This record gives sequence, structure tokens and C-alpha cells, in this order.
Amino acid sequence: MRLDSPLIILIAIGLILLAWRQLAIKSFFPNKTRLVKLLEKSEKMVSKYEGGYSGEYLSAQEFHKDLKSSIVNYKNGDDSKLDLFYIWFAPTCHWDDFVGKEGENLANEIFEIVGRLKKK
Repeated sequence: MRLDSPLIILIAIGLILLAWRQLAIKSFFPNKTRLVKLLEKSEKMVSKYEGGYSGEYLSAQEFHKDLKSSIVNYKNGDDSKLDLFYIWFAPTCHWDDFVGKEGENLANEIFEIVGRLKKK
């Protein structure tokens, strides 16, 4: 099969479009809907943890309570919560102290989206 075959060209275009879609959803065009979905996922994850300590939080339960209420407030239009999310999900901050390696990718994605939304 030659490289200028119509089938090869269609497959290449399809792969490029699929890759573009994934990149656009994750980082190029961050939006509130995507952030809320990730925050809700993080809230469920941290709800499974107990104890621990991170700065102002004496336990994962305290952090979970504040995270849950901040998500609700953000969904209701309180964009000032972006500052809290930025701090909580920053590398080596509250989220890492309570969840650790298991939630690292999720935290990184939230941190990136929050950073981009704060710049808008």
C-alpha cells in the first residue's frame, strides 16, 4: 500500500482529528463544566480518606467537607473559589498530603485548568 493511498490519508486525518479533540477537551479550551466534573471526581476520591494533616486541615474529613462546599459554591457562580482550588491542587499541597500518588494525575489536570481559568 502506498502512502498516497486514499485509505491511508483518511486514517491519518481521522487520527489527527481524534488527537485534536482529546487535547482540546483536556487543556486548550478549559471550561467550567470540565473543571466541575474533575472536582466532583476529586471529591469522591478524597471522601475515602481519613486522618492525616495538611496545613490548616487536621484531617482528610475536614478537607473533604471544605472541598465539597467549595464545589457547590463554584457551581453556583462563586468564581473566587478558583483561588482555593489553585492552592489545594497545587503540587505538594493539601491534595497531595491527603491523597498522594493515587490522585496525582487528577490534581495536575485540575491545577492546569484552574490556572488557565484564573488568567481569563
